Amino acid sequence: MKKQKLITALNNSFNIQRSIIFLFALAFGLGSGTAHSVFAQFPSEVRLKVGEIKTFKVQRQIVGDEVRAEVAQPTTARARFDKEKKEFRIQGLKEGTTSIVFSGTYSGNSGFGGALQPTPFNETVIVTVLPNTETAVPNQPNTTNPNPTNPNSSSIYRVQINRHKIETLSIETLLGPELAKIAEKLVFTPGDNNIARGDYDGGKTIRITAIGNGNTSLTLLGEITNNNELQSVRRTIEVTVIGNNNLNTPPDSVLENLKERLQRLKTTAAQVGTDEPKLNGSIINFGTFVRRVQAEILKESNLETPNQLREALLKNLRDEATGESARLSRQLAEIAKQIRPLTWHSTLSDLNIALGTLPAQRTFSCPPNPNKSYGTIYGTDRYLNNSSICGAAAHARATTFAGGNITVEFHKGTKGDKYLGSERNEVKTESWERDWGWFAFVKEERR
Repeated sequence: MKKQKLITALNNSFNIQRSIIFLFALAFGLGSGTAHSVFAQFPSEVRLKVGEIKTFKVQRQIVGDEVRAEVAQPTTARARFDKEKKEFRIQGLKEGTTSIVFSGTYSGNSGFGGALQPTPFNETVIVTVLPNTETAVPNQPNTTNPNPTNPNSSSIYRVQINRHKIETLSIETLLGPELAKIAEKLVFTPGDNNIARGDYDGGKTIRITAIGNGNTSLTLLGEITNNNELQSVRRTIEVTVIGNNNLNTPPDSVLENLKERLQRLKTTAAQVGTDEPKLNGSIINFGTFVRRVQAEILKESNLETPNQLREALLKNLRDEATGESARLSRQLAEIAKQIRPLTWHSTLSDLNIALGTLPAQRTFSCPPNPNKSYGTIYGTDRYLNNSSICGAAAHARATTFAGGNITVEFHKGTKGDKYLGSERNEVKTESWERDWGWFAFVKEERR
């Protein structure tokens, strides 16, 4: 009998402790799975010059092997994560504007019992690259840089090539032997791709392909760590392409078809205006085109004797399509920033919006609702996509019947999703058991 009482007392004590932990988690939003910023102060916009590098420290422990930095327009800027220094790096490549999405997982949220749980992060920054105002010091044609040990030297290296010919240069020729050993991730920023194209395969040489008559400038960019300080490596190559009368290029039906396809995509994209679904459709079509061209590039490069000129022309088509897709993505992002007014019966299907790659956040405005009427709602905290958005916001305490702005994050459904109904905050929801996709509300973090 005494043993049974002891067991009962221990169980009661455990239940009380578990209840305290549960209430503490509810009060402070722990274990909610809400994504947090991994940056001490994450910038919404970054401005830097061509060749300049800016770094951003993280305040949390990154976990997992893969940290992604997706650049909408890779020819404008690039980004990567330095795991040892726990910082993200952004480098300007070419004058223009692009967006970068950093994503991965950090050890950030405490679950029940205080254990750290892996939490995904997804941070977007708009990057504006400004022209570099440094004055170039001209060299003699086809001579090396007079000061190859200076990583920031902006002297010019000049090359003259016959049209449809290839010129190869060693990295040491441009940077000097010392810098060539420690330069990281060298890339070319393009000039006029219809005149010449520069490519670097990660080895010891770079390749310049002459495409059409004229003059253009290519810039070779990289980075080095000198005395624990990150510096940019920058070299300018002036290219002059002259005529070649001994050309004998057979017709290329695949290349011509791809050119025509790209032109049709550009014509269609110019006609979509501000229609979000059509904009999103154009972005998807450009992405499909880029993959098609990339497959053709890979096919060409795997030949025993690849046609390097054809490969360069294919890369031009790929880059042009990538640039168009990035421009449309920026246009869609600007439209998505608009705050859309809703009624208390509005659902996602009532709105002409394109969510693109889910999850996606949108901001809406709910009007005052003195009658406290609303449409049908399914779920609790996670709401089925055909639920009344404002009604669900009141149920989730993201707003009240007095109205206000709400930020909604939409997600794809997964097999087995269940949406349990409940009643709170003067709003009643229903239950549902099909994976139609769902949404939740983004709330301000508690300090």
